[in-house]
Amino acid sequence: MRGVAATAFFLGALVAAAPAFAQTPATIQPGVTIHTVNVGGMTADEAKNAVHDFAATPFALRFRARTLQPAPWSLGVKSKVNLAVSAALGASANTHIPLTVSIDSDQLRHYTEKLANLLGRIAPQALVGLAGRPHEAGFLRTFDSELVADRVVRLRTMR
Repeated sequence: MRGVAATAFFLGALVAAAPAFAQTPATIQPGVTIHTVNVGGMTADEAKNAVHDFAATPFALRFRARTLQPAPWSLGVKSKVNLAVSAALGASANTHIPLTVSIDSDQLRHYTEKLANLLGRIAPQALVGLAGRPHEAGFLRTFDSELVADRVVRLRTMR
């Protein structure tokens, strides 16, 4: 009988203490930013969602009176969100983490060919920036149209 009572007491103590042993997800230190997104105090999943939303902002391509806003993936843009969030999780407070972005040259070539057919002529230069953020350093680039399709462009945000 004592064994049953001791076992019941032990199990009751474990159930009562379970919340104390439950792990809470790790959060990012206060003041940490990925590019311009403040991810301080967020969990990894929250930070991934916030940075992904930022990175999915359409590009603004302007030609004369026309403005096109293609999704970044349609231009072959790949943001390294998981890499940036992993770095943010290990960063100390008030640290800036750059968001690395690469562009698949084949996908970009395909898009520029479609654009050339749509517009009827090749632009001598193309100015590419994130919609609503053309003034931010690191996301505004001018490209010679002949070179763009022949290179994989790796953009890194500037501090």
